[in-house]
Amino acid sequence: MTKLIAAAAALLVCAHAARAAGDGSISGKVSAIPEKYLKDSVVYLKQVPGTWAPKTHTIDQKGMEFRPHILTVTVGDSVKFLNNDGVDHNVYTPDGEAYNLGLFAKGQSRDHQFAKPGVYTQLCSVHPEMLSYVFVGQNPYAAAVGKDGSYRIENVPPGTYQLAVWNPKLKTPDGRIRAGEMSLGAGTAVLVLALASCAPAQASDPDGGAVIAPDGTFTKFNHKVHVTENLIGCGTCHPYARHSAVAGLASLATCMGCHKFAGKEKPAIKAIQALAEEGKPLEFARVFRQPDHVYFSHERHLARAVQCAECHGDVAHMANDVRIKDMHMGFCIDCHNARQANVD
Repeated sequence: MTKLIAAAAALLVCAHAARAAGDGSISGKVSAIPEKYLKDSVVYLKQVPGTWAPKTHTIDQKGMEFRPHILTVTVGDSVKFLNNDGVDHNVYTPDGEAYNLGLFAKGQSRDHQFAKPGVYTQLCSVHPEMLSYVFVGQNPYAAAVGKDGSYRIENVPPGTYQLAVWNPKLKTPDGRIRAGEMSLGAGTAVLVLALASCAPAQASDPDGGAVIAPDGTFTKFNHKVHVTENLIGCGTCHPYARHSAVAGLASLATCMGCHKFAGKEKPAIKAIQALAEEGKPLEFARVFRQPDHVYFSHERHLARAVQCAECHGDVAHMANDVRIKDMHMGFCIDCHNARQANVD
């Protein structure tokens, strides 16, 4: 069976070649390593021409969960957020144009219309353990995968498309997707994945130092090379950590201050140089994100000798940043109690 492979570092998503049924549907199966992230996958078609009438979809809040966990909609569609729990809920997202629908009680609802494509993380500021995703596509041809990785996209018109996979954890070098060409004829059962044409341009160091997507986003940054092997202090790239609530990130100028001379022959460094020449910013794939009601000050914690590794893990020895600790409220309270710090 032909496979569509999307990989970054040690992570792998495989979308096995699907069947195009006679009714114009596309079905198949996605597998993921690690498997626990499979449930967060969406398979979709990129850039399908056409216009679609707006629809209204529903996400319920029940049992302290968003239901469904993933909802696929089209630009212009609206989502009605229900509350069938016995407690108040709040719905907000930091993504896209960002919105906060406020607090609403059982039996009430809030509506939001999505004007731009993208993936919108749905959170509740009252219950930070709640999480879901609204996948807003350019077109309606998308499907969240089932527990076994199976998916089915219905009513696809004849044509040639790009089939893609989105997953919030398993990131591919082009920023979460890797697409293959697909041809679908009316009333046929033919699906062709042109693997040679689906590989995106990317820059990577042979020693695993960095992977940079075409848009300039670091999808992999090797702290081990920088901190442990070359003894670059944390404050060089996180200049505000000891003086501000936020740590800050290295600017393109900071990177080029070293890489004018160091490693300039490597593909990733050449990509950074190209960004600098074009005047484009350098962005980093975010690993940690706290709800908007959480205030955390790096300055206060570092002033009290809390080490970076206590929250972020042993970053100095990581070849690729991963979130190894879940920094929920209990994690913070346990740390404060252990240090006899104020919890008021």
